Amino acid sequence: MSRISFLNSVARSLYQQFGEHIADCCLVFPGRRAGLFFQKELSRYLKREIWMPRTLVINQLTEEITGEKATDHLILLTELFRVYRSLTGKEDSLKEFYTLGNIIIRDFDQADKYMLDPAQLFQNVRDLKRISVDFSFLNAEQQEVIKSFWSSFQAQPDHKLNLHFITLWENLLSLYLAFNSSLREKGYAYEGMIYRQMANRLKDPDELDFLNKYSGFAFIGFNALNTCEKELFRYLKGKNKG
Repeated sequence: MSRISFLNSVARSLYQQFGEHIADCCLVFPGRRAGLFFQKELSRYLKREIWMPRTLVINQLTEEITGEKATDHLILLTELFRVYRSLTGKEDSLKEFYTLGNIIIRDFDQADKYMLDPAQLFQNVRDLKRISVDFSFLNAEQQEVIKSFWSSFQAQPDHKLNLHFITLWENLLSLYLAFNSSLREKGYAYEGMIYRQMANRLKDPDELDFLNKYSGFAFIGFNALNTCEKELFRYLKGKNKG
């Protein structure tokens, strides 16, 4: 079934359920294009002109719930770079840090979206990485086999490359905490921070005025939900609004 056929089916189903009161609903999509196509499909079933229902992308909904807005990625990267240099004493340039910084922000983002305990997560990462750079249990032939497909492999535990990353792994939790603290002080946020904040707010119904503005929410076309999204879906379903 094509995307358009799916959206046409959803539009017909929702209009049959809500009629013109669909204008009081909030429709949430994984991306912007689906929302635009949906409005076109919905218009096929309207008997007269009505206000279109509010359509949001899922990250827009989390921003509406929390009152926070995701900060430009380059600003986040620059702030992470400042915190990283302060914690590690490294003198890398921002250009040298760019690739590593993007990886770290992505990992922090995923940790928050899946509501992982940062202390436990980064402790495990540190321990696993310690094991992965201790190659004393490999014989020379095994080390050569690894080198044949892992070009960055270095068997020496004291190699400069290994020591550099060990320093990072040892400081991941401190970097996460310091980075988040600095962002909050400056009113910045990455997407995962907002998701975690949204999920935590679901525990305090008095802070969810935004959700009360709509008679119902429809989440359309989602797949492979993260933990924060599941918490939101469960909350609204429990309130008979999702």
